[in-house]
Amino acid sequence: MKNNFASRIISIMLLAVMLAGIFIPANFYITAEAVANDTESVIDGILKWKQNGSAQNLADEISDSMGSSISDWYAISISRYKYNIDFSNCVKSLDKYINSAENLRATDMQRIAIAYTAMGSKSDYIKTALNSSIGKLGIMSYAYGLIMLDCGAYYGSMTRDEIINKILSMQFSDGGWGLMQNSDVDVTAMTIQALARYYKHSDVKTAIDKALDYLSKRQQTDGDFKSYGTPNAESTAQVLLALSTMKINCNTDSRFIKNGNTVYDGLLKYHNSDGSFSHTYGGNSNQLATVQALYATISLWRFEKGKTAFFEFVSNNIQREISTKPEPKPNKDNSKPNNSSSISSKPDSSSSSNNSNRNDTSSYSQASQTSKPSQSSRINSNISSKIEGSKTELSTNSKQNVENSTVSETESSETTTLESSKTESIENSDIEEISEYNKESSNLSKIESSDITETQAVNYNLIIALCLLGIFVLIFVVLIIRKKLNKTNIIVLVALFAVLISISLTIKIETPNQYYNEASDNKQNTKTVTISISCKNAIGKTDNKKIPENGIILDDTEFSISEGDTVFDVLVSATKKNKIQIDYDSSNETVYVKGINGLYEFDCGELSGWMYKVNGETPNVGCSGYKLKDGDVIEWVYTANIGKDL
Repeated sequence: MKNNFASRIISIMLLAVMLAGIFIPANFYITAEAVANDTESVIDGILKWKQNGSAQNLADEISDSMGSSISDWYAISISRYKYNIDFSNCVKSLDKYINSAENLRATDMQRIAIAYTAMGSKSDYIKTALNSSIGKLGIMSYAYGLIMLDCGAYYGSMTRDEIINKILSMQFSDGGWGLMQNSDVDVTAMTIQALARYYKHSDVKTAIDKALDYLSKRQQTDGDFKSYGTPNAESTAQVLLALSTMKINCNTDSRFIKNGNTVYDGLLKYHNSDGSFSHTYGGNSNQLATVQALYATISLWRFEKGKTAFFEFVSNNIQREISTKPEPKPNKDNSKPNNSSSISSKPDSSSSSNNSNRNDTSSYSQASQTSKPSQSSRINSNISSKIEGSKTELSTNSKQNVENSTVSETESSETTTLESSKTESIENSDIEEISEYNKESSNLSKIESSDITETQAVNYNLIIALCLLGIFVLIFVVLIIRKKLNKTNIIVLVALFAVLISISLTIKIETPNQYYNEASDNKQNTKTVTISISCKNAIGKTDNKKIPENGIILDDTEFSISEGDTVFDVLVSATKKNKIQIDYDSSNETVYVKGINGLYEFDCGELSGWMYKVNGETPNVGCSGYKLKDGDVIEWVYTANIGKDL
């Protein structure tokens, strides 16, 4: 009888909770306390998550979507692992894609050329990319152009010396490289990947050593890295790939061990229990972060096994001096292959003569802007969307963030983390990879506007408390009628309902108007800033109905600020006051702005997302880390091309 009574009480309590409007959050994640440090288990876990644990199954799955940065990088990645894979369907799909594709970016062309080479194809398109892409899209098109040349021992429109000298001339005084005016972790790591083969040359050695010092100083205590203010998986993956390419043991080199944590430990921080990786810590599975983690871990695995570097598809030792020899002029007829001019040597039998026997194939990283944008590398600040890959703090200045990130087109991490916080994160800005970011609202604050008026505002806490009290009285009466009331039941009921009522009275519940009217313009401080929100660059690039005809979401508006207020603080106040929807992720004191007014990162392509400017300049910190001063002018702008269209 007692058991039946207890069961009934529990059922009634659950009903009471639902009636009171108190719901258990849907997003509960069980996080493993420890993740195996075995690289093969991590790699196989990704394959299982992606496609039933089979590399061949994965190749078959992506065969219909070749030409997209994510699929291309998966193909490159698994070609460098231990399985014999038939890529014939992938090659046919990529052939079909390039026959219909128009106006491909330089880094897109280079990624496709690398993918063809990784899959053992000698497509004529490789020659097209060699002659048409190098140096056409900033630092990343030089870095990946050099990787493209070396992965197949090709010749291109520029000699290796010319490319290397150009890259060295673009290094900043702090040792890093970046898409814009400042150094970025993702871009620096990817540039090291390109220069690694030439480390024995004194000028390259000096540049790489300086760049490694830059990366070492920016490693976090958990072992990971952030781009434009947001820690993310993509940026960390790019650094891991750079170290293994340089044959630097990340587990023993003291430069890259912080607080006892290695770079690999830092990457595993973003490892989910299902085998995938998230852009930012504790986030959902993210395609860009996962594929970058895959090829970074495969690169580490190759280093551990004593195999050639990730992008070394051919066994012959390519020398810098090769570029000083006269190179054949490009064949003007791109429709016909000219093997003598496009390929200097054939891959050795172990690497490409037979797809089924090749263990080496490469993967390119794309990245976290929020600011990546992403993660990797994730434009907010990663563009803040890593691109969080450029990881430019596009407001999002991910990366997760301009594919954080951090590049997809930076490809990889340019992911960028656009700092939206996250972004943070472009992910590597030239990131092509910032693959479609999951726009699930997640349980992070999403603000919805409403038409409820002030007179409709009520005290919901009191209503819930009264409902609970009513339920308590009802249960009490029922027990009396059924003669089930006793001292024990009374104590249990009173205790349970006392707790529920206390919770209902302490939880902060606001009506939409109460929320939106809690704006910062009530501050008494005399310091003011001006903020505007614009998405003109999204017009005509998406069918999103929430884009204003003139592209102006918020015209220049003045807000009062207090000492220590940040760009993000003012954004929240502005969106509240004007009932503008905003969606953002917050992690480790950083913020990544994913969407404003229903317009999200990647809505207008892999390099699109939110970024911010202050007084016309793009800061290299996340929006939650930029402290304002009197008179500052803040611009939140949407970019479709990692800030190059602004």
